[in-house]
Amino acid sequence: MLIFFGTRSVEVLNEKIEEKCGKCETENSLHASVHQVFFHVFWAPCLPIEKTGVIYCTSCNAIVPQERLIPHYKNLYLEVQKKARAPWWSFLGPMLLVLMIIAGIIGGSISDSYSADYILDPKKKDLYEVRLDDGNYTLYLVKDVSTDSVDFFIHEYQTDALSGLEQLKSKRFALDVYTMSKKELKKMFDEGDIMDVTRARWQ
Repeated sequence: MLIFFGTRSVEVLNEKIEEKCGKCETENSLHASVHQVFFHVFWAPCLPIEKTGVIYCTSCNAIVPQERLIPHYKNLYLEVQKKARAPWWSFLGPMLLVLMIIAGIIGGSISDSYSADYILDPKKKDLYEVRLDDGNYTLYLVKDVSTDSVDFFIHEYQTDALSGLEQLKSKRFALDVYTMSKKELKKMFDEGDIMDVTRARWQ
């Protein structure tokens, strides 16, 4: 996938300077133009980088970039630049990042809440993501639920990474049945050994 990124600039302040032009000597014909440079990805602003600009004459159309100004005119330009502020949308990248982090935290809290509810009231075909004593991960599939216990099919395979459980979901479970009390399940969840519980949508 190609990612287009780079820098762009936009004028954020244009102010008249009470000074004569050094080239044509016309009084009060100078303007300072300040531009905000920002980093973009796919042309969407992500982060302001620096400010740059020019002084130009409306009489003779002379344009002098900031870096080529003599000290007197540079000081005049810098006074104008101090007033310039980066537009809010140039901070769009950090703002989106913060929103994504907040959404992730909220989503994780909601998921934990659902998992806790499912542990207290297990149903047939609930899928448990389980961390084993040796640090590996596997899946438990609820076969039946009684008053005090739950019967599981345990997956034939294990994985050494939590992310690997997604691949196990497409592979078969063992036919042997393992029974666990609801109190044991609650203890495993409280100790962090049950990572997540997924319930079939039609239940």
